[in-house]
Amino acid sequence: SAADPSQLAPLSELRAVTLAQRSVDIVPQTGLLTDVLWSDPTTTTDLEDNPRRGSGCLYPDHLTTAWLDQEGLLMLVRSHEGPDLQDIPEGYSLRADDRVVTVFSATNYGNHGNQGCVAVFMKDLHPKFISYP
Repeated sequence: SAADPSQLAPLSELRAVTLAQRSVDIVPQTGLLTDVLWSDPTTTTDLEDNPRRGSGCLYPDHLTTAWLDQEGLLMLVRSHEGPDLQDIPEGYSLRADDRVVTVFSATNYGNHGNQGCVAVFMKDLHPKFISYP
């Protein structure tokens, strides 16, 4: 676990993984690609293993915003965390001063009654959320 964002993978390393492994049939059990896919935001104060998924980590808001600042990014947009893992009745959630966005497009996932959502980025780079039943 890392205590500060300088110990986290830089954006250049993430880009290298996505280019090298753009098409993956089986996600490895460990490594950066697995961490990107199975990690989730948390209210804790440090990075922790992600017991809900068995892979990846749980990352706190303060490290996320510091990493975004360090890498010159405005926000992190993510998916793959549905209503079975967090309360997202409108299909999206915001945290970390609205700099971490989770968008989930499947409606009524697992009979949770949630709406689906898409995020449309406007010219000012702020997302507009469109929820649907």
